[in-house]
Amino acid sequence: DQFDFCANTLFSLDYLARWWSRGLRIDYALSPAMVFDLVSVLPFLLSPLVPEFQGVELNFLKLLRVLRVYRLFRPKAFQDVAQLTYPFLGTNVAQLLDTVRPYQLQVVRTMGVLFTLVFITAGLVYEAEHRVNPQFQDFFSALYFSLVALSTVGFGDFAPVTAAGRTATCVSIIVGLCIIPYQASLVASAIAEEQRRNDDAEGRIRQDNAEALLTQLERSRAQLAWDAARIAELEDLEREERSRIAALEEEARASADERRQS
Repeated sequence: DQFDFCANTLFSLDYLARWWSRGLRIDYALSPAMVFDLVSVLPFLLSPLVPEFQGVELNFLKLLRVLRVYRLFRPKAFQDVAQLTYPFLGTNVAQLLDTVRPYQLQVVRTMGVLFTLVFITAGLVYEAEHRVNPQFQDFFSALYFSLVALSTVGFGDFAPVTAAGRTATCVSIIVGLCIIPYQASLVASAIAEEQRRNDDAEGRIRQDNAEALLTQLERSRAQLAWDAARIAELEDLEREERSRIAALEEEARASADERRQS
């Protein structure tokens, strides 16, 4: 209890300090992050005045802050973070960026978003049900129920009985029906894009190989043409040399005949 009191006090002071640092602006207090933080500490702040809020814990809603971290798993943001941090760790950034593919980052983001949704659903159901529903006596049971509910499997072995638990389940299922297919489509698009890039790279390699082979064939043909021309030139020289030799032999025979006649 003392730990929960200290943790809730620190969360409340953190909320007030951040709001005060922004000049107590109403628009900042209505931002999604501040609204979730206020909802997470509101039961603690109202518990002295409203007995029904005593023992209610919604600090797990602060897990929604983790959604900001998932932005760093976008290719451009991940590249910027890697260039800033990994040189200090002695890691080759270029090698890291070649190893980590965009579809892998998208898978991490999707799994993180789904985990956040399941965890928050389990926390809401647990807080609404564990006092009155013996089926939700531990958080693991609520986590199991949230997985079954969000996946629309619906085994029926667990069921909320309170209005708050049913409302949280309905809202979570609706949100899940919107988020899960969307995240799955992002993963499929990222994998298809990666496959297209691989196909394009293979196509470029094949094209480069074909161009290199064509260039080599052109060089070989030019070399053959030059060799053929050189051979023809040598044959002409050979014929000329034979003609000259034949002429000299004819001249020598004529001289010999003249000497014999004289």
